Amino acid sequence: MTRHVTASLLLLLALARTDARAQGYGPCLAIYRCPPPAEAPDDRPDARYAAINAALGALTTGIASLVRGRLPDVETVLTGAIGGAIIYGGKRLVAEPGDGNGLLGREVAAFGGSLVRNAAAGRPALSSLTFPVGPLRFEIEPGESGRVQVNLAAVIAAGYFLFERDGAAVDLGATLSTGALVLVGRGDRPGGMGRHVAGVVWLAGPQAFDAPVVLRHELVHVLQSDQAFALVGDPLERWLAASHPAIERVGRHVDFGLESLLTMTMNGLVPYYDRPWEIEAYRITGEPD
Repeated sequence: MTRHVTASLLLLLALARTDARAQGYGPCLAIYRCPPPAEAPDDRPDARYAAINAALGALTTGIASLVRGRLPDVETVLTGAIGGAIIYGGKRLVAEPGDGNGLLGREVAAFGGSLVRNAAAGRPALSSLTFPVGPLRFEIEPGESGRVQVNLAAVIAAGYFLFERDGAAVDLGATLSTGALVLVGRGDRPGGMGRHVAGVVWLAGPQAFDAPVVLRHELVHVLQSDQAFALVGDPLERWLAASHPAIERVGRHVDFGLESLLTMTMNGLVPYYDRPWEIEAYRITGEPD
């Protein structure tokens, strides 16, 4: 399992550095802090990023098969590729204007992530489906009662934004429309107009809605976090749960959000302009209106 997680992270890092340099990005990348690079090519590279997400899904399932001591078969790898492509489809949905696109896109991507996760674990493709709504994850297993998990990392992130950053408040309309917990601050502190942590979106203030691309950019990050859960976080937590009954009991209702810790670690290791999640979010959402 640890080899599976390590290999997935190394693969993601390799794709990050290759694609960042190929696109010619400089240190100014955040769409709400500075203008996009003048040399940026087309702003809708669907084929490129659909292929990258499909490759991530296929390689994740293939690596997992090797870790289990089996050669990856065509069906397993194909399921991973299809799941990865569906994840990208969800990202494209959240990047489009319109109420409800965020919620629909997140659930579409979560379905794709479930396919990848099941194939990587050697289970039937539809044996377990997980759908996130805000800080909750609903897991559906045919013939079973299923379970609801609270994303602990999301709860901590929301607490930070609500009580520490600037007294932000939950925007109920945006939360219902996007399927992600959206908090809006007073807009009187530095740090850009938007931020994402562990599936929680923070907007600097009401003026952030005047640039809707900011919210869509952060929603892509939410789906990337869900993707990391499916590819890395959930397999790692299931492995830990199998090691101790107490962890297993708690884990039935609490998602520890280990993928968020890994993401923060990689944020500290990878320069901002080399991060694949930032580049992908920028390329999918395009320039501000």
